Amino acid sequence: MSKITAYHAKYFAYELTKKSPSDSLEKLSTLDAEIIQKNMDIDNEELRQKEQEKIATLTSGIFERNSAFFEDEVDKLDKWAEDVKKSLEIELKRTDIDIKTMKTNAKKILNLAEKVKEQRAIKDLEKKRNEMRQRLYKAQDEVDVKKEGLLERVEAQLQQKTNITPMFTVRWRVV
Repeated sequence: MSKITAYHAKYFAYELTKKSPSDSLEKLSTLDAEIIQKNMDIDNEELRQKEQEKIATLTSGIFERNSAFFEDEVDKLDKWAEDVKKSLEIELKRTDIDIKTMKTNAKKILNLAEKVKEQRAIKDLEKKRNEMRQRLYKAQDEVDVKKEGLLERVEAQLQQKTNITPMFTVRWRVV
């Protein structure tokens, strides 16, 4: 069995506490060692503090990514809502112009049958305009529902809990 010097012990401790050690477990597994005690309870305040720092770092990163995602989704919803609103408002304005034009033309018609026919067309167009207004309100309600769903998902993510489960404990001594 090989001996671990104080330098090696510090090196492995450093490797194990690095942010993302990709090969530290492989390096550790190359040591010639033996299992002395299978269930060890280590009560170390410094270790608990390091664990809490690691949890804080990880959750902070997660919250930052979730925040960026949330902002992107809200921006997308807002832009989509604005596009829908503008297109429906443009249609409404065109319909209003068409209605005014038709009313002006209807006043110029002398034949009563044609006037009635024109008024019927105006009523149909006004009905279409009212339906378009309802679609505008429904589209705005749909955006509100989507935003509410997004808020609920984000709130659920904010309720995350972390749990530490020790997988193994490494203890060494310099001989």
